[in-house]
Amino acid sequence: MRKKPIVGGLLNVLIPGLAYGYLGRWGRALFVFIGAVLGLAVLFLLAGMLESTEPPWPAEVTQAALLIFFYGGVFFEGVTAVRRHNQPGAAAGAPVRTSGNRALVIALIGIIVILCGLLVVVMAYSGLLDRDGELLAGLASPLPPTSTPAASLRTAEPASAGGAEVTAKPELPVEPTATETPSEPRAVVTHETLNVRLGPGTSYGKVGVLQLGDEVTATGRNKAGTWLAITTEDGTDGWVYADYTSLDTAIESLPVAQASPPPASPTPSGPTPTLSVDEQIAKIAGGEHGTLPQPGEVGGVDAGGQAEVTILNDTPYQLTVLIGSPNARTVTVEACPSCKVYSMVGPIFCQKEGRPTQTVRLAPGTMQVVARVSDPAVTPFYGTWELKANTGYFNCFYIVSKMR
Repeated sequence: MRKKPIVGGLLNVLIPGLAYGYLGRWGRALFVFIGAVLGLAVLFLLAGMLESTEPPWPAEVTQAALLIFFYGGVFFEGVTAVRRHNQPGAAAGAPVRTSGNRALVIALIGIIVILCGLLVVVMAYSGLLDRDGELLAGLASPLPPTSTPAASLRTAEPASAGGAEVTAKPELPVEPTATETPSEPRAVVTHETLNVRLGPGTSYGKVGVLQLGDEVTATGRNKAGTWLAITTEDGTDGWVYADYTSLDTAIESLPVAQASPPPASPTPSGPTPTLSVDEQIAKIAGGEHGTLPQPGEVGGVDAGGQAEVTILNDTPYQLTVLIGSPNARTVTVEACPSCKVYSMVGPIFCQKEGRPTQTVRLAPGTMQVVARVSDPAVTPFYGTWELKANTGYFNCFYIVSKMR
């Protein structure tokens, strides 16, 4: 019984290998599905490797191109499998023979439609499209306003002609040409609710709450670009977390706004107890946190019976590492202004050039460790390290922003 090639291609896009299930070859379908999953994992590794080289285009473009390549391949395989099945008297592995271009044209049209749809979906989920589906001008800064000087009243110098003094009439003032003032940057709330605060951080008090879809005017940003200074429709000034908004311009084009320091905590009546390193670690471990992995072992070193750990900061924030007993110490690594927050996938290889590092020697053994950055919006990480004496370790810290 003849099958439709276009249906096989679409089924293969829905679930890789399903085109063979459409033909009743479920063993082959499972084999193709496993191969497709492995191929997709390799493509994501390639995306991470390419992003670690810091290409001039956004990371979402790389991801979209690789996904288009992947799904285009599985669509073409599904079409080819059904056409091979429909070939009269053809063996299972025989090449497809066609007498016309109709099937090829249908396959190409299907590929183009699917790839365009996938590109739109990937760009929309990656935040490249606004609500109207137009590409945001994220690479261009708004033009500065053009100023036109007001025309001044001028009087001609007197001139003599045949003994008679002729004085030119004063020129009429020229009306200044009105110039169009560029619109102010706008931001749309992409989270169900978003707090408006007095400053760029959760330590500042709330002055209002925005809802999903609300539009505000963006007047500035903090230095790291993680918080926006905004003005609401009712004229309230405040700050909101940038990741929960969609901005119609590049955030780097906004001026860095100065915020007042966070309000001081009320002075307690008695002395404030200072938490030890182990107590701070226990407090973070009991709350929301990510998993901190074991540092990578780099080989033997002469460390006098201790373990030697090198910590690299590949984030735009100051990094603090709390190392519990038997060491009970705090390690601080300065921020890397040229570093960025990675999108979806972190770097395959950690770049060392220009990244701040700290090398510390620690007592060997098992210890609890917490890593956090100076931006309170970034979730801290907690884990357990097992360090050996006279052994060198390396740990690279970076931040990955996931799709919401």
